[in-house]
Formats: sequence, structure tokens, C-alpha cells
Amino acid sequence: MSKMSLTVKAINNLHPKNKVYEIREGDGFGLRIYPSGEKRFFFFYTLNKKRRQLSIGGYPTLSLKDAHKVRDK
Repeated sequence: MSKMSLTVKAINNLHPKNKVYEIREGDGFGLRIYPSGEKRFFFFYTLNKKRRQLSIGGYPTLSLKDAHKVRDK
């Protein structure tokens, strides 16, 4: 897992590896890259002292801007 500021350019330059890996912005929001090349946004949050994960959607079908909007809700 790495931390970085996600930008469209940065996302487009991420390439698949042999295993799933994640890039996080540091606030629970991030992008998971699968060996198949699929890229999916996610958001980790805590509710009632339980850590939960929300799968937001796949890139590029869901833009980075729209993924941030979902995260902010």
C-alpha cells in the first residue's frame, strides 16, 4: 500500500502487478489495482467502532472527480 495524491495522470500511469495493490490518499479514500488491470475506488470509514469499506466504483467508468463526490457524502 502506498500513499499519494490521486490525479487522473497518476491513475493512468498505474500498471497492474502480479498481486492486487492499493494507492491511498491518506483519508481512507484510495484506488485498488488488480492483476487484470481493473482499477476500483474504495473508501474506509468507521461506524459504531467498526471499520468498514465502501466500494465506490471502477475507473474510468467512474471519474476521479465523481469518486471524490461519493467519498464526501
